[in-house]
Amino acid sequence: PGALILSTLAPKLFGDDQVRAETYIQAAIAGRVGQGDARVKQVDISTASTGFGCDGHPSLATHRAMSERLVSVLKQELGW
Repeated sequence: PGALILSTLAPKLFGDDQVRAETYIQAAIAGRVGQGDARVKQVDISTASTGFGCDGHPSLATHRAMSERLVSVLKQELGW
């Protein structure tokens, strides 16, 4: 109880797949918030791509940028 739960999207989603995933996530979050879980949230960690790694996955630099965004949100949410 009271745990912070953050949901993110895969950085490679786009178009209809991204819209569908966001819709499902928002519905799941709304259901939890409606049951008193106010600390269930969606976090956008997307960032401009700085290149690709193996098999089209995000590069190390892109992963670093996404992690910096996530750490920023964690600091804000947890009061670090």
